[in-house]
Amino acid sequence: MVFRKREGTISYNRKDSYLRVSQATDTDDKYVCYYLDHTFVDPKKLALLSSRIKQNSRDHFKDALLVCTCHRIEVYFSCPPQKDPIEAVLGIKARRIKKKFELENRLIKICCGVKSIILGEKFIYHQVSQAVNSLPSGHIMQQFGNTVLKKARQIRENRNFYAADDYEGLSLSLINKWADCKQDNTLVVVGAGMLSLQVALYASANNYENVVMVSRVAKKFRKKNRENPYPFRICSLYTLPETIFDNPFHCFIATTNIDDTYQTRLFDIITRDSCKSVIDMSSIPAFQPETVCGKSYITMYDDPYLNEVTRSNQKLLPVKKIVETDIQITTSGDAQ
Repeated sequence: MVFRKREGTISYNRKDSYLRVSQATDTDDKYVCYYLDHTFVDPKKLALLSSRIKQNSRDHFKDALLVCTCHRIEVYFSCPPQKDPIEAVLGIKARRIKKKFELENRLIKICCGVKSIILGEKFIYHQVSQAVNSLPSGHIMQQFGNTVLKKARQIRENRNFYAADDYEGLSLSLINKWADCKQDNTLVVVGAGMLSLQVALYASANNYENVVMVSRVAKKFRKKNRENPYPFRICSLYTLPETIFDNPFHCFIATTNIDDTYQTRLFDIITRDSCKSVIDMSSIPAFQPETVCGKSYITMYDDPYLNEVTRSNQKLLPVKKIVETDIQITTSGDAQ
């Protein structure tokens, strides 16, 4: 004797004479996503909001897959929460989508770089992967995330949907507009995150003889460097050799959590006469442009950088439509 209910299956157990409820573990219509992204929130404001979300992530999003970057805040649930968790933290009503296949469609597009400011950029895939891996092993949203990552990777590889000039390439392209490679072949990279590392590696392979990565955690980075040697120097921000500044150099910044001491030291570096240009790709720029007047100081929110992004995106626009079709076909079967 079996009774069907929307939320599960109720069966009668003759031996034990009791009703047993077997809850569905993968009820598609209960999946929900709340999100804010750069398409309808000012990017500068979104970076600040993202920082606040990260500070409250464990209290409000412990049962969800949280993808939080400078360009998006995405919270994926297998079972709807009582209220919008983003609104609960930020006081801003988030957009919402429902049903598992629609969430999957959106997250695959994100992982493929279809919804990124730089089409086909690779960093978002790794950011989603880190978010998925941070969930407890066996968590239903970890399983969901791993499925999405697998499908996204296959689609990207099949269509070769990768930015020709990713964040590091666009940043170096801007620097090269001011650089005289015969003389200005020193690059100081401030920060020890994934973007800073890629910029340092990219510069080392492209005309820069002297690349110096500057970090607050230089000791940790040097230890890692012994295991996997990098083709650049690693120095502490606070004990940076003065000889680095003897010749013209350019500065790349991608860092977070800048306190007063950190900012003062950075200011001392970029305002030197030998510093020819500064590219600041921090989601929250280290300085206001007016504080470093007389310097070429460009952030990810400024026209010179955005123009480079537009140029890069033109190369992938034809493939973008094909990738979107592939994603639609991949997820349409899940909607049946």
